[in-house]
Amino acid sequence: MKIKITAGGIFDGNGKEIPIGHQLTVKEEPKAWRGRYEVIEGGASDEAEFVTNERASIIREAINGLKAETDFTKQGKPDLEAVNTLMPQGAEKVSGAERDAVWQAMEAEKAA
Repeated sequence: MKIKITAGGIFDGNGKEIPIGHQLTVKEEPKAWRGRYEVIEGGASDEAEFVTNERASIIREAINGLKAETDFTKQGKPDLEAVNTLMPQGAEKVSGAERDAVWQAMEAEKAA
């Protein structure tokens, strides 16, 4: 699979930041980098949905605006309808895969 770096904050094995626009060949999807790269050749799963940084930020804002008591599913995920209600007017509806990708990143940040 070939990916292109689309945002900063990704470092090589020597601690040097990989420049935005740089292309890499990887064996499998680097899930920890989600939202900071795009697949440009091969291997992208039909189930995978990649979220751009700008869209992820908007979805994150919507999730942060949810009420813990009422706007989350029994599984602890943000309710998709509630997220879409808080999206800006005219924004494309958030898919379950987008919500999951952003929520997973938010949870990983909390755990770090």
